Amino acid sequence: RAPSCTPPGLQQPEYEVEADLGAGVEIRRYETYAACTTALETGSEALPFPDLVASVDAWDALSAYISGENDQGASIAMTTPVSVGDGAMSFALGGGVDAQGAPMPNSPRVLVTEVAAARVATKEFPGFATEGECERQLALL
Repeated sequence: RAPSCTPPGLQQPEYEVEADLGAGVEIRRYETYAACTTALETGSEALPFPDLVASVDAWDALSAYISGENDQGASIAMTTPVSVGDGAMSFALGGGVDAQGAPMPNSPRVLVTEVAAARVATKEFPGFATEGECERQLALL
């Protein structure tokens, strides 16, 4: 069963809540942070639930990176947010890791980047963050 809110103690980039709109929707101002990113590759539309297959595949690639599949063999703290959109999935990097000091991924599918400070609308929801589910949640806004 998926949690319906952020578990206590999970690391997050620094942000300020500018507005709480109710129903799990907040307007947040995030500071700059590092993230690891990979493309959502469906492989074959003939598969059942190709959107879900792509999300699980991307999650596995990013999880492997933060679990030590990098040039330093270093584990990096799991964080929120997990971002899905524009054909990619990203994990914010925890533990004070910045993009310049982050270990290099072993997989060519995983990139480490700096995410610029931004003002965003967020909505927590349970389940898998597939592109389709994110689009449905966005439509609810």
